[in-house]
Amino acid sequence: MASISKNKEYKSSSDGFDALAFSKMMDDAYVRMGRESKFTQKKSFSPSGFYGSGQCPRFWYLAFEGSHFDNSNDAKSIANMDNGTDRHARIQAVMEETGKLVETEREILLADPPIRGFVDAIIEWEGEMVVGEIKTTRQEVFGYRASTMKGPGYQLIQLLIYMKVLGYKNGFLLYENKNTHEIVVVPVSMTKSNIKLVDDTFEWMRTVHKSWLDQELPKRVFEKKSTECKGCAVFEECSKLWDGTADIPALNLPK
Repeated sequence: MASISKNKEYKSSSDGFDALAFSKMMDDAYVRMGRESKFTQKKSFSPSGFYGSGQCPRFWYLAFEGSHFDNSNDAKSIANMDNGTDRHARIQAVMEETGKLVETEREILLADPPIRGFVDAIIEWEGEMVVGEIKTTRQEVFGYRASTMKGPGYQLIQLLIYMKVLGYKNGFLLYENKNTHEIVVVPVSMTKSNIKLVDDTFEWMRTVHKSWLDQELPKRVFEKKSTECKGCAVFEECSKLWDGTADIPALNLPK
């Protein structure tokens, strides 16, 4: 478990302020403020959820069926998530200052396949609506995004899903460097390859959802020791179940 505290062990004065004890209290407080682990039954796919275990059909089967979700995180992870939320709000405020921002946090709903999500930003550019997603990242990853002008597959598909549902031709991924606050805006358009990617993803979602409706548990697509399984919120529940019968591959996304 990654601790937020970097105070080193030392012998405190009996009548003085114990900085080490207080730093550990801060660490524990962050953990208590994290998302509660509880029984959850999902009604739809989340476009932001296709990372790691989110590419596994068994994960979504259990999510639709209803399962205990282990949402425990260490203090460092929780602090990073809170920081990302704060940065989103600040960047959205800057977007509004440009005069181009139309809307933030628009709810996206679709019945087939069942999808629910929230768009970070919609701007108007020369009379056309453009959807944007805001991402924050550490310096070395930011450098790679800036040099390649590409986002990872799970972030690309999130944006493409929003674009398809809204009927928009263009979108962008805005990355902010956590260290320097520099930004890079990566444009994304509905090219032939992106149309195929999002259409294939929609069909995958339909197949996975149908397997749940038919009560046909998907076969395992990841080893239990894999990163996808170790970081899965329903790992314990999944491990107790048999191997399944539905032959559905993992969601195939570009790297």
